[in-house]
Amino acid sequence: MRRSGVTWFLCALVGCGGGATPAGSAGGSGDGSTSRPAAGSAAGSGSAIGSGSAAGSAATTTPAAPAVAPSRLTCADLPGAVRFGLQLSDDGKTVYYRELELPEARGGESPLTYAVHAFDLARRTATQVVAGASWPTVIAGDGTVAFVRPSEKFHSIRRNRVLMLAAPGKQPVAATSDDEMVYDIALDRATSTLWMLKSKDVINELWKLPITGGKLERVPSEQAYGIYGVAGGWVVVSHGNEVIRRPAKGGAGTKIADLEVDRVLGMHGDQVVVMNRSSHKLSSLSLASGKRTELAITGDEIDLTQPGDTAYLIARKGDSYEVRGLADLAAPPVLVTRGVRPTDVVHAGDRLVVLAKVDSNDDGKLGALDETDVCFAAPGPDPIEVHARTLPRRLVDVAARLAPLTASGPLAGAVQRFSPTGDLELTLASAPAGSDLTGLVRQTQTRVTELSGMPHLSVAIRVRDTGERAVSEWDDAAGAFLVSTGIGALQVADRPAYTLELDPKVTYTYTDSFSHDWGDATCTGTVKNISDHPLSNIEVRCMQRWDEDERHKKAKVQPATLAPGARGSYRIAIGYTSSSPGPRVAVLVGGKRAPALNVYAEKREGEALIVAAKVQATTQLAYDHAALTDGGVRPGPVAIYVRAPEALEDGPPEALAKAAAAALPRLREVVPRERRGNAQLRILRGDGARVGWSFVNGKLTEGEPRDE
Repeated sequence: MRRSGVTWFLCALVGCGGGATPAGSAGGSGDGSTSRPAAGSAAGSGSAIGSGSAAGSAATTTPAAPAVAPSRLTCADLPGAVRFGLQLSDDGKTVYYRELELPEARGGESPLTYAVHAFDLARRTATQVVAGASWPTVIAGDGTVAFVRPSEKFHSIRRNRVLMLAAPGKQPVAATSDDEMVYDIALDRATSTLWMLKSKDVINELWKLPITGGKLERVPSEQAYGIYGVAGGWVVVSHGNEVIRRPAKGGAGTKIADLEVDRVLGMHGDQVVVMNRSSHKLSSLSLASGKRTELAITGDEIDLTQPGDTAYLIARKGDSYEVRGLADLAAPPVLVTRGVRPTDVVHAGDRLVVLAKVDSNDDGKLGALDETDVCFAAPGPDPIEVHARTLPRRLVDVAARLAPLTASGPLAGAVQRFSPTGDLELTLASAPAGSDLTGLVRQTQTRVTELSGMPHLSVAIRVRDTGERAVSEWDDAAGAFLVSTGIGALQVADRPAYTLELDPKVTYTYTDSFSHDWGDATCTGTVKNISDHPLSNIEVRCMQRWDEDERHKKAKVQPATLAPGARGSYRIAIGYTSSSPGPRVAVLVGGKRAPALNVYAEKREGEALIVAAKVQATTQLAYDHAALTDGGVRPGPVAIYVRAPEALEDGPPEALAKAAAAALPRLREVVPRERRGNAQLRILRGDGARVGWSFVNGKLTEGEPRDE
C-alpha cells in the first residue's frame, strides 16, 4: 500500500521480508491449525501455531487423544504481533518481551513504539507493563523496565530523550532531566547497574545508575556511539568503525574489533560474539585477554540470543533452524524447527520458551515484519515440523469470509495474501478482457468491506503479466478510500477524493562549508482548492523526522479563505535541519489533516511510472519497489525489485540475464540521484514476494546475494 512512512521506517530499522535485510527463506505453508506430531514426551498447554483468534489472552489446556503423541511445540493463544527481546525473570516464573505498536493513523506520521509484556509461565497469560517505549529498552530480572522516551525539549536539533524506570507494578518515573539526551542504554545484570550514553554539555558521555534508582554517576571516558554490553569490569562500546573495550571504572579503552571487518552479534558474559563480514565465520572475543577464538558453527544465517543464563546460537541450514548452546557447540542442538523460525529461546524448567516467527504475510520469508508467537517446546535434536499460518492471526477468519471474491467473476483464480500491515492483496495472472483496473478495485473494495465486516480494510489488485497495480487505501485524513493506479509501488492518484492540491518546495541555506546535508530549511509553496466549496482556516505543516523523533512547524495559508479553484501560499522557516530524508509537508483545515494531492510528488511518480512502463514493455520485468539494504558501517546499495513473468522464470537463464542487464540502467532513474550508482536488481518470482534471482555487477545469481 502507499503507507510508505511506516513500512519504510520499519525496513530501515529492522529489515523487511522481500526488502532491505531478508531474515530467512524458510517459510511455513498452508494454514493448518496443528503442528505435526514428532518425537518427544513433554506436552505443553496452549494452542498450536496457526490456530485460534486474537480474542483470548490466556491459553487453554486440551488433552491429547490417547492414540496420538503429544506435540513437542505448542503456542499461547495470544493476539498476533511482532515480538522480540525475550527475557527470563530471576525466579524463573515470568518471561518478558517487547511488542511492536503499529500506529493506528495512516500516513506514517506517528513514531513507532514498543510495549513491554510480562508472560506468566504457570497461568499462560500476558500482561502489558509498559507502553510507548523507544528502541533502547532493557528489562531486569525483577521486572524493572528501563527505556527512553522523547522529551518536550530539544537538544540542538533533536528532541531530548529521557531515561524512564518502571519498577514492577508501578508507573514509569523519569531518572534523567528533560534537558539531557540519553542515547543508548545497557544493563550489567551481575551488579544491577544501568549504563548509558548521555549528552548535555558533552556529547555521549558514559554514565551509570542502579536500575532500582539512586544517584547518577559519570564515568570518565571517551565519547562513544553505542553500547554493546557490560561484563567482567568492562564496558563494550562503538566509536567510529571500532569496537572498544573500556574499563568500567573509567579511563581509556582498547580496540578489540573493526566494524568494517566484523559485525557484532552480541555479548554473553565476558565474550563478544562477532561475524566476519566476508567469510561469515563466527568468533568469540574474550574481554579479559582480547583473545579471539573461532566458533565451530556454520549456517546460512546465524543469530545470537541471550535471554537468560544460557546463550544460544540460532542457525538456518536450508529449510531448518538449529538452536545450539554457545557454551558447547559440539553438543546436539537443543531445538530444530522447520516452518517457523526461533528468534529468542530460554530454558525454563524442563521446557524451552521460544519466540517463533511465522510467515504471516505469506512472502516465503520469515522476516522482521512477520508475527511472532510465544511457544513452548520439549528440548531435543529431532526436527519439529510446523505447518504455520500464512496470514495475520486476526485475519484468519476474515480470509475465509473473503473466499467468494476469488471463486468466480473478474477475480476468479486470483491469489489472496495480506501485506505486513494487514491490507488485502489480490494477484491476477492477467487482466480480465476489457476490464478497467481502477473500476475493478473500486468494485472490489465495496465487496471486501461487505464480506470482511472491516470498514477500513484496504485492497490492492496486481496483474502478474504486466505488473499493473491498482490500490484502494483507507485514508484517515480523507475519511474515505483513496484510489491510485500504476506499476508496483509507483502509483498516481485518482483525483476526485482530494479537496486540496499542494505544490511544495523546500530550500536550504548551508551555513557549514564542510557539509551540504544540514542547513536552515525553509518550506514554501502554494495550496489550491480543488473542491466544490470554499475552504477556510488552512494551515501547512512542515515536518522533519529522525528515527522516532518528529519536529514540525506550521503556518497559515494566505489568503485566509480559498474559493473553489483559488490558490494561496505559505512560508515556514523550520530552522537548522537535515536535507536527508528532508521535511515532509501536510495540510490541515480547521486543525484537522485534509486530503491534499502533492503535485510535486505526483509529477515525479508519473515520470518514474513512464520509465517503468517502458522497461516492462521491452524487457518483461515489471518494477515492484526499491529498498535500502544493510551495508553495515557503510551505506548499503539500493535494491530495485522487479517481477518476472512465467516465460522468463521458466526460460533459459541467459534470457533472464539479458532482460536484467537491459532493465537495471533504466530503472536506476527511478531511485534518488545520489543512490543510482549503487543500485542492484532483485528479481521476484511472479507468484509472490520471494526473490528468485539477483543481478549484481553484471552477473545473474539465484536468490539473494550473499554479501551486500
